[in-house]
Amino acid sequence: MVFIVPPSGEKFSLDVNPNTTTLHQLKVAIQQFNGMPVSNQRLFFSLSLGQNDSDLISNLGIGPFSTLTLHTPFYGGADDDTIGATSSTVKDELVKEVDSDSESESESESDAKARADSEYLIYPDSDSDVDDKIEKRRQSELFEIRRRRNSAKFEEQRMSIFFKNYEEKFCAEMERWWEEEDKKFLEEEKEAEEELLKEIEEDRKQAEEEARKKVKRARKAEEVARKKVKRAKKAEEAEAKAKD
Repeated sequence: MVFIVPPSGEKFSLDVNPNTTTLHQLKVAIQQFNGMPVSNQRLFFSLSLGQNDSDLISNLGIGPFSTLTLHTPFYGGADDDTIGATSSTVKDELVKEVDSDSESESESESDAKARADSEYLIYPDSDSDVDDKIEKRRQSELFEIRRRRNSAKFEEQRMSIFFKNYEEKFCAEMERWWEEEDKKFLEEEKEAEEELLKEIEEDRKQAEEEARKKVKRARKAEEVARKKVKRAKKAEEAEAKAKD
C-alpha cells in the first residue's frame, strides 16, 4: 500500500506491491481511481521520479506506506461561490481573446473573409456566446467539485472496509497464533512429562540395582560369618581333644 497526495490535498491510498509494481502501473491505478490521465501525472517522492515508467517503484526508494505527491500541469476546481465571483473575470478574458483575434495583420480580402468565418466558428463574438462558454466552464468546474466530493466519500468507504477487513484478518491471525502457541505448549509439556518419567524409571532401576548389590554383600558377609563360626567350633573341638 502507498499513499498519494493529489493537487487537491485529499490524500488517498492504493493497494499495490512496490516490489512488483512499475511506475506506469501505479499511474494507471491513479487514473482508474480519480480519472487523471497518465500523461498529465507527475509523481514526486523526495525528488521527481523521472519519466522511465518501466522502473519498479521499489527501485525508486518507494516502500510500503510511502507517501507520494502528485502534480499535473492541468488541474482545477473551486467552490460554488468562487465560480460565481470569477465569472465576470472570465468573461472579460474571453472578450479580450476575441478582440485580439480581430487585430491581425493585413490580409487579402478573400483570405480575411475565410479567416473571419473560421474565427466565428471557433471564438464567439457575441455576449450570448461568451455567456454560454462561461456557463460551460462553470458546469465543468461544478462537475469537478462533485467528482472530488464523490471521490472523498468513496475513499472514506473504502478505508472503512479496509480497516474492517484488516481487523477481521488481525483477529483471525491472533486466534491462529494462540492455537499454535497452545499446541506448542502442550507438546512441550508432553515432552517434559515423558522426560520426567524416563528419569524416574532410570532412578528406580538404579535403586533396584543398588538394593541387589547390598543383598549380595549381606549374603556374602553372612557366609563369611558362618565359615568363621565353623572354624571356631573346629578349633574348640580340637583343643578339647588335646586336653583329654
